[in-house]
Amino acid sequence: NLMVDGISDQTMLSKKPGTKHVCSFSLKSRSATMCTGKLGKAFWYDEKGQRFTTSKAYFNTVPSWLEVFNKNISHLPKEVIWNRAYPDNSPAYTSASHSYKYTRAKKPIIGQKIQISHDDFMKTPTIQKLLLDCAQAYFDKHVIKDKNGHFIIWILLSGLDKVGHIFGPWSKEALDLIYHADKDIGNFMSHIERSVPSKNVLYALTADHGAMPIPELLQEKGLNAMRVNSKTL
Repeated sequence: NLMVDGISDQTMLSKKPGTKHVCSFSLKSRSATMCTGKLGKAFWYDEKGQRFTTSKAYFNTVPSWLEVFNKNISHLPKEVIWNRAYPDNSPAYTSASHSYKYTRAKKPIIGQKIQISHDDFMKTPTIQKLLLDCAQAYFDKHVIKDKNGHFIIWILLSGLDKVGHIFGPWSKEALDLIYHADKDIGNFMSHIERSVPSKNVLYALTADHGAMPIPELLQEKGLNAMRVNSKTL
């Protein structure tokens, strides 16, 4: 479906000296393949296999560094607990809605035990950090030794998208996932800059869309919000 080249392909085609590394890491295969273009390498999380994977479009066999990474995450417990970034009574959550009356899921997942085989695992800070760790593992294996190389690493953190659709942007889940992302991205940047001077690195943060506040909560605030039933429409 990708009909044109983009930043990734132009980087690979450039005549600058040195090795070029272009890759993407995502929880979704479609976003990984679209960002990496035709000439880069794409990696994503396979929910069914509970491991990161790639495609024969990029490699004949799974890269050894990825096999090692997957072996390490295979030791994860069968369930994880979504621990809050801050204490439950912290001012960090003052603006959060405490009601699950109108959310698609009627009970919280923050602070709860979550099976890694369950779809809720894809909304947690744990999988978000694993995605960054996977990108870091690639960096450590390939880029850190290539002092004259140029690299683009796409990291697509889609957990907030999933949480926003289910719980809304004013939920504790959405707020806490942002707090965790802030910390995890900061740690990732610090790791990169231990090997590459910060003046040689450009970070770009983008987003495709926000999350719509739950209409019923907007109504309670006195706003003229409503739901449109697609079948009725």
